[in-house]
Amino acid sequence: MKRVLFFNDFFTSRSIIMSNVKGFGGVYILTNNINGKRYVGSSINLRKRLYSYFETKINTLKGVSIIFNALIKYGYSNFSLTVILIPNATKESVLALEQYVIDILNPEYNILKLAGSPLGFKHTSKAKAKVSAAALARGWKGDLHPSFNTGKVLYLYSVINDELILHSIFPNLSRAYSALNISRRKI
Repeated sequence: MKRVLFFNDFFTSRSIIMSNVKGFGGVYILTNNINGKRYVGSSINLRKRLYSYFETKINTLKGVSIIFNALIKYGYSNFSLTVILIPNATKESVLALEQYVIDILNPEYNILKLAGSPLGFKHTSKAKAKVSAAALARGWKGDLHPSFNTGKVLYLYSVINDELILHSIFPNLSRAYSALNISRRKI
């Protein structure tokens, strides 16, 4: 037995939404009341997923996803929410229902048309630059990056007359290919 709930104002209905979806998994549809564009999502814990839309600070959401950009641009109150609750939801049942709804509605705010899969997702140049800038702001560049000297040690040997001669020791694969000026595939 599935139960469908509808809330005309995503923002002012948030406390009612949270109490009604507690303990359920299911699919949710955010509809822009101004232009009619939709986003379809799902979770086996709807309360936690829907709460995440409200708990994050607005200034950190810009550029995160199309739906967050739309929520910021048009305002949460200009979105309605439809929820299809699934009692005793499993990941499989939720994803199957989400895929069915995506196939029927063809939601404009969904980049990925396959439920639960990041397949085909490509970060925009702007998003890549944002991640890079954040890493640089932390001082993570080159040998200062936290993962720069992590990994398995690499030993470079040569075989001469059935003898092994150690030439170099590198702290990780990345350091080896940069020092030897060769591609990762050749190591």
